[in-house]
Amino acid sequence: MKILGLPGRDQHTEQWLKRLLDAIDLGDTTVVHYRHWDGGEPNIADEAERLAGEDPQLIVAKSMGTLVGTRAFAAGLVSPRLMVLIGVPIAHLPDDALEPLRRVASNIPTLFIQQTDDVTGKFAQVKEFAAGLGQSTTAEVPGSDHQYEDIRELVAIVRDWIAEEEARDC
Repeated sequence: MKILGLPGRDQHTEQWLKRLLDAIDLGDTTVVHYRHWDGGEPNIADEAERLAGEDPQLIVAKSMGTLVGTRAFAAGLVSPRLMVLIGVPIAHLPDDALEPLRRVASNIPTLFIQQTDDVTGKFAQVKEFAAGLGQSTTAEVPGSDHQYEDIRELVAIVRDWIAEEEARDC
């Protein structure tokens, strides 16, 4: 399986996501290195455009990466079979930023993993948002710091969800 990792805004999430994808161990992985880490301000639209030509089967994204990945999907720049969105900053998103999230979770199997009291949006908010979206699954993990440090727990959630999705496809 070809996997594309989209980290969060802070550069430390690049290594965190590499560790997570290595532990999930489902295929060839690429983790995006954002331009703003080398200077400048984050630009979700530019980062989404950079994904054109990528052909992942699975996208695993955290925080800002969830916005990059869903925007790229909504624009037709990528068409993964599955998407995992960790720590969606739903409490801070304007309505127009929610549309790409809706489009993804209405069209492809999408797993939302959110901390119970994540400072960027509580699990309850994500669960309510995802409830009406036909392709969404939600998973709650304890925490409030937006760090998602329990890699083992995340690996188990992601691998179980992928196994369920693959069984459905058979």
